[in-house]
Amino acid sequence: MKLVQTLKPILALITMLVVSALTLAACGTTPAAQTSTAAPAAAPTAMVAEPTAMMAEPTMAPTAMMTEPTAMMAPTDAITSTTMASGTVADVAMADTQFSTLVELVIAADLPSVLNGPGPLTVFAPTNEAFAKLPQATLDALKADTAMLKAVLTYHVLPAKVTAADITGMGGKGTPVTANGAMVNVTTIDGAVYVNDAKVIKADVPAANGVIHVIDTVLIPQDMMAAATIGGTAMADPQFNTLSMLVTLADLGPVVKDPMATLTVFAPTDAAFAKLPKETVDALLADKEALKKVLLYHVLGSVVTSQDVAGMGGAGMPATVNGATVDVTTKDGAVYVNGAKVVVADIKVGNGVIHAIDTVLLPPDMR
Repeated sequence: MKLVQTLKPILALITMLVVSALTLAACGTTPAAQTSTAAPAAAPTAMVAEPTAMMAEPTMAPTAMMTEPTAMMAPTDAITSTTMASGTVADVAMADTQFSTLVELVIAADLPSVLNGPGPLTVFAPTNEAFAKLPQATLDALKADTAMLKAVLTYHVLPAKVTAADITGMGGKGTPVTANGAMVNVTTIDGAVYVNDAKVIKADVPAANGVIHVIDTVLIPQDMMAAATIGGTAMADPQFNTLSMLVTLADLGPVVKDPMATLTVFAPTDAAFAKLPKETVDALLADKEALKKVLLYHVLGSVVTSQDVAGMGGAGMPATVNGATVDVTTKDGAVYVNGAKVVVADIKVGNGVIHAIDTVLLPPDMR
């Protein structure tokens, strides 16, 4: 009993301590503990705020770039899918180093706003290699004359979206009008699409405001004949579509497109080729050497104008590049080559002259 009496005060003290501890636990913790708990809670809040601020910076950067047409993406060696999906025609060109000459000239002509416009546009985009094929004098003249440069560059732009499928839907040919105001002659030869004498080497490069077709030759408007070639001029004129096709199939394009050459071409029109028997045409298509022989029989290795013919007394027998001669005569004011009448004379271009004729010339050993 004495032991019980002794323990009663101790048990009462323990009970009070336990009750106090339980009461404090229910209400919270000590002030010191509250301070130490609050510090970790504040840290995550600050960390969340930092990423929010970081996200704001990239959002502003593209907006600032888009307000300045020339502040487009830096050139790279490849067009990314993101670039093609979201960039304008100008952006896509700027992003591809094969168009660096084109981009330089577009900026020099103050035309980025055209290619950055809402569109839709189709751009026939010459590569750097295409521009390298131009005589240096022609390129220098373009750079020195902003109006002429604009005329040439806008000749590569259609104010509508025209895809490869659209060209197929037109039967593989057409004469759409460019932003320059002049038309281009679109043809299909041996499965490849040509715009005048430029071959489309990659079609349907997409852009946000249109489409780009990559071409291997710079297009020269017909009112700038001094800068054009015989091959380019013929391929730009729909009346010479058959001739252009045959020249291409015979691999003679480099001959009539050589800017350093001095040539005369008696160019049969489509109507002239239509007069040939079908079996003759089929035989030429099946024999490339025979085709070359016939086509080169229409070419002189020097420039001969209608005035030159008159100076020869209205007659002459010049040798062709084929090696055989043609008989040039004048009758009732018209010039004839063998039996072919010159229907349009003296189409003067940078590397010679073209005379359109109404009949195909056949070499003496093929008549």
